Parts: sequence; structure tokens; C-alpha cells
Amino acid sequence: MKRRGLSVTIGQFERPVLDLSGNSAIGHSEWKSFLRKTSFSTLSSQTQLAPAKRRRSSELANRVQDAPSQANDDWSEIEQFIAGVTELSQLPQSLPEFASNAIQRTVELLDAIAGAIWVANQAGEIRCVASAATTNEHGTLSAFESSAHHQFLQRIASNVEVSSLQVPAGDSESGEASCWIAAPCRLQDHSLAIVEVAQRGDLAADAKAGHERLLAIVGQLMESFSQRQEIRLHQQHHATSQQQARFVRLIHSSLDLERCAYRVANEGRLLIGCDRLSVAVNQGHRCRVMAISGIDSIDRKSPLVDAMQSLVDAVSPSKRWLHYRGSTESLPPQFHDAIECFVNEADTHSFDVVPIIADEAAIDPTDEAKSSGTLLGMLVVERLRLHSSVESVSSDESDLEQRIIAVSQAVVPALSNALDYESLPLLHLSKMLRRAKGFASHRPGRWLSAAGVAITLIIVMWIVQIPFSVHSPGKASPSLRRHVFAPFDGEVVELLCSYDEAVVAGQTLVQLRNRALELELQQLLGDYQSTEKKLLAIASARVQSERSRDNPVEGTRLAAEEQEQRQRLENLTAEMSLLKRQLAELQIKSPIDGQLLTWDPANLLADRPVARGQRLLTVADLSGPWEIELEIPERSAGHLVELMRSPDSQRDVAFSIASDRSEVFVGTLIELSTRTDVGQHDNLITRATVAVPDDAKNLMRPGASIRCRIDCGTRSIGFVWFHEIYEAIRSWIIL
Repeated sequence: MKRRGLSVTIGQFERPVLDLSGNSAIGHSEWKSFLRKTSFSTLSSQTQLAPAKRRRSSELANRVQDAPSQANDDWSEIEQFIAGVTELSQLPQSLPEFASNAIQRTVELLDAIAGAIWVANQAGEIRCVASAATTNEHGTLSAFESSAHHQFLQRIASNVEVSSLQVPAGDSESGEASCWIAAPCRLQDHSLAIVEVAQRGDLAADAKAGHERLLAIVGQLMESFSQRQEIRLHQQHHATSQQQARFVRLIHSSLDLERCAYRVANEGRLLIGCDRLSVAVNQGHRCRVMAISGIDSIDRKSPLVDAMQSLVDAVSPSKRWLHYRGSTESLPPQFHDAIECFVNEADTHSFDVVPIIADEAAIDPTDEAKSSGTLLGMLVVERLRLHSSVESVSSDESDLEQRIIAVSQAVVPALSNALDYESLPLLHLSKMLRRAKGFASHRPGRWLSAAGVAITLIIVMWIVQIPFSVHSPGKASPSLRRHVFAPFDGEVVELLCSYDEAVVAGQTLVQLRNRALELELQQLLGDYQSTEKKLLAIASARVQSERSRDNPVEGTRLAAEEQEQRQRLENLTAEMSLLKRQLAELQIKSPIDGQLLTWDPANLLADRPVARGQRLLTVADLSGPWEIELEIPERSAGHLVELMRSPDSQRDVAFSIASDRSEVFVGTLIELSTRTDVGQHDNLITRATVAVPDDAKNLMRPGASIRCRIDCGTRSIGFVWFHEIYEAIRSWIIL
């Protein structure tokens, strides 16, 4: 068991303490044999106790002289110390971690006031990488805070030799005499490490020499650790280079875009060292999530994929590197909703959205300007675990960014080649032909048989003729039908008919009222009566003027005025006649004999205002001839045009009623429109009319849906089966 508070002096040794030629500490038996060469009397005389145990120094010295087993325990403690530091030097850790553990054990073994390990670079700058103290942290700093101590370190750095300095009580920060002992060692980066302890001032000369030798051993172990660290660093660089080379070979091994994206996601995750890596590829004007590491196929309906797609859609227009570290305060507000949704679905601690930009040397994660290069895609780098300390976060951030930059730069040519390959015309046809070629090379007999069968089928499809027809939906309606419109603006005051009621020509169907016409008629009647009164007064005045014969001029004037009023009466009479005819037209009558087809006219028109030209009712003669109105798609209208131009062609149209398809009737195509119209679904159509035979009239209902098949003669089997594909390809090539 290690004993605290004992300062052990290692006396004048006859052989080197540590052999580092093989990058390892001396063996157990060699070290123990070496320790046996030191006399127990020397050990006891050079043993110094801690201040709290000075009253027991004589007893301890006697016990060491009289009991060799106790001395063996002391040497065992030193042996354990060397073995422990040697084991530390072989562990994969950083220099500050190793230095902190080594100086802590050294201070505890020597019961020193404080200890520190310093590193001096080639410029002469000295910094502390680790420190330790037996009392408190304040003692660690105060023991070395002086200009004299700095000069002491500078001297050691220049001389590169083990040295010590006795510090008087007046020059010490604690007011007690102390002794600085330091041993330098060379590191692999050409810097100098100094292992130092601050011991009490009453340290004996032999004990001081033993301290120097022990610190030299620690320095040699630091050199060994530096060598191993350098070797380990080169091995890591070599492994990383091999991994990068393998990554580049894999992503360039195939031009298939989806396969390339999956290899980037799965292999890039290992290279970056993240928890999950996703790849979005720019296809057209949108980056589409194509691959997620650890997932064979992507479910587009998954909430995670949908949230990731929204995040990529929000970030991709900016072409900037997005860092998320648990807070959106420093991020643009237009990203907040997408980030929060993605974080909730992915349950991620932090992530980066990295653009893959072509025609650029490198990506700068701190650059806020929008890149001018071509966006090939995006990388979504996720980390799901928290770091243990702030130092690990800061050190890992820099390494992570460098690994991400390396992966994104390696991905650019592979992704660019895959996108160019996918954009080749007739690519899928080429893949099919390549697979067929591979099949033929392995099985030539089967290939020849398949080729013969294919050629035979092509010849048959080209030569054999079968009926060709055009299919189109239609609606049934009576040939004789009329729509009733409102002649003037007005309101419906009376409805004199109902749905499916039989009506005759001239029967009043709707009574309208136009208050403006009625008002105008009343005004004309008033004007007419006023004019009549004026005419009577003028006639009376004229008779009196003729009797008196005193003023012939007055008689002439009255005669002219009488003529004017008579003309006004004629005009008012004509206007009233016109208004009466207009009022009579407000009684809307049936134009033909038939049945009323308008559904629920009372609910449609009763007590409602109507506008001039508004269709009110529809009357049709159901007992007369019927017809079917077809809307032929524009792509099929050309076949019907050829049919109508041929005078000897049969224009039979087979049709069935949608409500009863058990029976098929044959009608005749009688009319084809010469213009193209726009249908209800904004598609181009050509209207056609089919005459309904007499045996189908009884089954017809106005507006019934009809399925029609128009016979257009005979064509080859290949044309009948694949004419739509042929026409689409021909229009695509021509246009």
C-alpha cells in the first residue's frame, strides 16, 4: 500500500535507471536488482518526513535500519510509481492529460509542496501544461509565481540539464524557504518539456540528487510518451488516409445516382465520425433527400424524412453552412420552424447542414456570403450524444469541421458525374439494352430464341389487321329541345309549371314583373292625359279666335300648337304600345310542345330576381328523335376527321347506357365539329353528334351518361395497341 508523506532519496546509482532504447521501461526484476544496490543505511539517512510527521523521524529511521522489510516496502512504492507512470505513457491520451497524472503522482510520492510540467517552444515561450500540490490549488500557483522562477526555467531551457535552485524564505511567496528542482526532456515536436517540483528548503543534498534523478526518470517517460504519441498520430493519419482513399474508390465505383448517394451516406458517416449522415441531391430546382445512413430505403411518408426534407428546402437556397448547437438564437428566423420540427422528430443534440458546391476549392463554415457555385446537394450531419466537457466540445468541433470539409470535397466529383450520367437521354433504354447484352453473352441459345420470338411478334403486329375504334364518353339528349330565357330584368312573381310537366306551345310558364317598365308606362299615361287636356284647351281657344276674327295671327299660332300636341299624342301612343308589348313578354311561354326538364323550378326561380338573357327553363320533346353529344379528346379527333372525309366509310357508333350496360345499341355519327373547344377539365376536345336508333329511345333519359365506341376501320395490331405511345413519341421528337 502506498505511504503518503514520505520523501525518498535515490542515492548514487551505479547504472542507468531507465532504458528507453526499446520504448519501454525496465523490467520488474532489473529494477528490483538495481534497488538492492542501494544500502538501507543510505536510504534511512536520506529519508525526510513531512512537517506533520517530523516528531516521528527518529523512530522511523530506527525502524528502517532495524527492519529491512520496511525498506522493501518503500522501494516497492517507488517501483509501483515508475510502473504506474510507464503504464500511463502507453495509454492513448493527450499531453496535458498524461502530464497532469504524472505530476500528481510525483508530488504525492515526494510529498512536495507543488509540482508542474512546463513546455517551452522554439521561440522561448514557456507555458504550464499541468500542475499539482499537496495542500491546495493556491499552493500550486503561488509556488511558481515570481520572476526568479521564470529566470530559473529560462536557464534550464537554454542549458537543457537537470538543475535545482534554493529559494530563501524572503524570496518565497509563502515566506518559507523552498527548493526548486527541475529536469528537462525533449519532445517529438522539437519543444522542451520541464518536469519541476517545489520542495521544502531543508532538503538534504543526497535527497536533492535523488529528486533530480526521479524527475529525470519522469522526463524520460515523457519523452517515451511523446514518441508513442507521434507514432500513434502517424498511424491515425495513415489509417485516415486509407479510409479516405477507400471512401473515394467506393463513391466513384458507380455512376448510379441512388447507389452513389447511399455510399456517401454510409461510408461518409464512418469517415466523419457522426451518428447519422443524410444526403440530399439537387434534382431540377429542389434538393431531394435520397439516402440516410443505416437505412436501406427511404419512406417518403415518414415524419423524420418529411421534417428533414423541409429543413433542406429551407436551407438549400442560401447555399450556406448551417450550424445548430441546441439553440436557434444566432440563426436566421426563416430557418426556425424547419429546425424545431426536425429536432423534435430526429431527437438530435446538434447537426450541420452542409452544401455540396461544385466549382469551388473549399467550403468555409464561417463564410456568411451566398456561394456562386452550382449546388449539387446537401449533407445533413447529425450528432445524437452530448459531450462530457466544454474542452471536448471545442476540440471536437474543429476536427469535425475538417472531416466534413474533406468528405464534401471528395463527394463533389462523384456526385457531379452521377448527375451528368442520370441526365443522359434514353438512359433507361440503354440500361435495358446493356442488361440484355449481358444476358445474351452468357446464354446465346436462349438469346437467339428470344430474338426470333420478338421478330416474329413484330412482324405479326405489323401485318395482321384488327378493328380500330375510338372510345369517348357522351350524354343523351332529345334532338328537339329549347331553352327559355328572361327577356328583361325582373323578378319572378308566379311560376306556373313544375318538373317533368307536359306543356304545349304558347303555354305560360313563368310570370315576371319589371317595376321599371310599369313605372315608365304610368308616366306615359300621365303625359298622354296631360297632352289631351292641352289639346282640348287649344281647340277651344282656336274656335273663339275664329269667331272674333280680331287677331288672325293668334289663330295661326293656335293652329300650329294644336298640330304639335296631336303629334305628341301619336308618339305617346306608340311608346305605350311598345311598353305594353314588353310587359306582355314578361309572361314567358313555352316555345314548343314537350316536357319541362328543369329540376325543381320552384326552388330555383320562385320570388327571385333574374337578369336579361338568363336561362330559366328547358323544354324538350321526349317523343321525338334523340342524339348523343360526344366530347372527343383532341389526340383522337384526327381519326374521326379521316372517317368523315371518306364518303364510303361506315360511321357506326356502338354505345351503351352507363346505368345499364347489358345491352349495346348501334347509332350513326352524323356530325363532327370543325373547331376545337375547351372541355370542363380544361382539356382540348372536339364535339360530335351521334343519332340514336328507335329501339333505344325508350331507354334514354335526358343527361344520361353514355359510353361510345366509334368504329374507325381496321389497323395493324401494333398500331391499335401502341398508337398512343407512338403519337406521344412522335410529337415529342417533332416539337
